[in-house]
Amino acid sequence: MRSVLAVSLLFLVCAFVPLASEYDAANTGIVLYEVNIFNEDEGVSLHNYSSYDIDLKDFCITDNPQKSSSEGSIGFSQSLIIHSGETLTFMKDKSADSGFPGRHTTYRNGESGVTISNNFALNNSKDDVYLFYGNNIIDAFFYGDVEISDKNLWSGDTFTPKKNSFAVRISAEGGSASCWTNYRIGQTNLQFDPELQFDATVHPFLFPESGGIPIYNALEDAKKSVCLTMYQLSCDNVFALLQKLSLKGVDVTVLLEESQGYTTQSPSPAKALVDAGCTVKLIGGVSGDRFNLVHAKYCIIDGTRVIVTSENWTWGNLNMEVVTDPMEGQGNRGWGVLIDSPSYASYMMDVFENDINGEYGDVIDFSDAAPYAKAKTLTYTAPTKKVQLPSYRCKVTPMLSPDNAQQAQIYYISNSTYRVYSQQQSLDNDFLSRTDNPYSAMVSKDSGGVDCKLILSNNVDSRTVTSVQVSSGIGCIVMDTPYVHNKGIVCDDTVLVGSINWTYNSLENNREVMVAIDSKEVSGFFAGAFVDDFERNDRSSGLTLSFTEFSSHYSSPGKITITVAVKQPGNYAYRWNLDGAVSDSSIPRKVLEVSSGRHVLSVIATDSIGNRGFIYTEFTVDEDSSDSVESILPYAAPVAFVLLAIMIAAIRIFRGRSA
Repeated sequence: MRSVLAVSLLFLVCAFVPLASEYDAANTGIVLYEVNIFNEDEGVSLHNYSSYDIDLKDFCITDNPQKSSSEGSIGFSQSLIIHSGETLTFMKDKSADSGFPGRHTTYRNGESGVTISNNFALNNSKDDVYLFYGNNIIDAFFYGDVEISDKNLWSGDTFTPKKNSFAVRISAEGGSASCWTNYRIGQTNLQFDPELQFDATVHPFLFPESGGIPIYNALEDAKKSVCLTMYQLSCDNVFALLQKLSLKGVDVTVLLEESQGYTTQSPSPAKALVDAGCTVKLIGGVSGDRFNLVHAKYCIIDGTRVIVTSENWTWGNLNMEVVTDPMEGQGNRGWGVLIDSPSYASYMMDVFENDINGEYGDVIDFSDAAPYAKAKTLTYTAPTKKVQLPSYRCKVTPMLSPDNAQQAQIYYISNSTYRVYSQQQSLDNDFLSRTDNPYSAMVSKDSGGVDCKLILSNNVDSRTVTSVQVSSGIGCIVMDTPYVHNKGIVCDDTVLVGSINWTYNSLENNREVMVAIDSKEVSGFFAGAFVDDFERNDRSSGLTLSFTEFSSHYSSPGKITITVAVKQPGNYAYRWNLDGAVSDSSIPRKVLEVSSGRHVLSVIATDSIGNRGFIYTEFTVDEDSSDSVESILPYAAPVAFVLLAIMIAAIRIFRGRSA
């Protein structure tokens, strides 16, 4: 009986559990991870993204797509294990001992069977690097003005290396320049992970409407510590509040961008902070510093709260004047968030402590930089007006430049299904001709039926604006008042708030901080402000759409019919986007096939001269009651077989005992 039951259970397991596939080394996560092309410590690192420990004996690194060519190579003459999650570095020069090999286990030529040929050398301006498993190329890296040998290995532009840096992979996916970044010793090199989400309560606010009062209120509530990184801190009232906090026993630490003239101010508000017991440090202004600019604008309070803004903390932005009409405000157009989240605050505290670390030679005490500065007399004036902030429970994901912001912005834009709204102070003209940036991702989504709108400041070159308006299809306008200093993006129900401009310098060279907030409510808050700005400044003829045949709820999956109407008379082309699936029609009526669950539908109507209208909605579909039956049908036969076998065995045993 036991043997029959064991066999029966085996059949049952086989009926429900798929067999695991055999491990295939050629399809594992062994990848080119770092490439250092400069100086005597030239070398390559491999990383194991898989869950297996893997022997590198059958792997090989070359700088030629033909493995048997006369180009140099890195090979392995004996077994060498790279463990799951491990990075190994390989270098030819035994004497090189810079920061490149100092972070991972490093092997030089002749060590543990590592064989690096004498002619292995990477060109400083352009080259290609290949990772072979056996005779097959499984990964590649292209940089500089080199011809891409195989478009299946790499898409878009090649990677642009920077002197005194080395290339580091920031995505397991690879295969494009956006999956790599230039890294200098002392930078954080934190990879973007959309699944890294911290629980948070988020309070959104706007500039100039709030007058910066939410910032004052948050600082006033500080009990233990304030850690502030700011590009431009020029509001004496903020200096006065920080001074007051320090005198009350709050530990105040401030990191400021050196280029903003803090050492030349006389009298000096920064000196007043130092005299009150605050720690004030300057970063930058030296050769080889880690960032081109520290352009971030964030503050960590008591290790539990974080303020992130697009705006510098100037008097214009923190003037304590509350307005309902942004046209009447004194400050810039910008976005800000107050985030209550100990886990996110801890993450940002690690970033802050890394950046303020003086061991890399680019951070100096204010007192050493300005030994003769005289303190300014400061008096704090508290806000008298109130700003009621909404409060939403949600998830937040950190984004940083130069670490991962470019990849992160492309990710959120590329995964949008019905709207991408971007409000930008700057737009590099180079963005228009390259494919490795957030703007190009936005253009792709626009052609895919997503409602894409772009608001630019009047600081953007007029030729760039015209090019966007004429060639991209994106709804693009220029906003004059208030001045657009924002860098915010709404991607469906996720909103990105922070300091990152749409320039390669901001994405690749600066220290910038941005946060992705996964919340329908917070995204709706900023999307509403964006749409108001857009409509107030849009000089084109927009179309007004409405649904005339539609339900917010359907009782079962299957075919549904949706009809829209355009208020303005005329002939239109319609683009329908259901959960990212795009289709076109010449009539305002569409039959759609829907499954159970929540759906997002958007419709764009366009006339012959380019005027457009957009509408979107959400609806739900109940499950089909027959689904529950159909879902078990594939298992009915094996289950019946097992039950029959058990019954037969039981009958035989019963008869045997009866006999």
